[in-house]
Amino acid sequence: RSSDLSESGEKADGNVVVVPAEHSSSQEKLPVVIRVPRLEYSALTLCGMPFSLLGFGDIIVPGLLIAYCRRFEVRFTSSCIYYVSCTVAYAAGLVLTCVVLALTRMGQPALLYLVPFTLVTSSIIAWQIGRA
Repeated sequence: RSSDLSESGEKADGNVVVVPAEHSSSQEKLPVVIRVPRLEYSALTLCGMPFSLLGFGDIIVPGLLIAYCRRFEVRFTSSCIYYVSCTVAYAAGLVLTCVVLALTRMGQPALLYLVPFTLVTSSIIAWQIGRA
């Protein structure tokens, strides 16, 4: 269909744009978001399942802090309190993001919840241990 093509001849497939490949492409699509289905039970959503989008930036940025905490513990301490606490804080921030998404029914920036959860948690642990 001609309506699926953009001005530059790119084919739109949902949220992913497929660009016509050069000679040496294997037709792989790299996702930039993770599509999470919303759990809304309604007769209106039976055919078209609504999705929420979680970008890779929402995973990578807090993941760098969690990886840094783990690296710090491996190098300087024998415990894993920073790593475990930041991972739990990341999960709690992700749950809060989903709850706010369900309550407001509007897209939410996940980093708004994930970064403060992980930063505050690692800061509190460092303050309690005496490394801050």
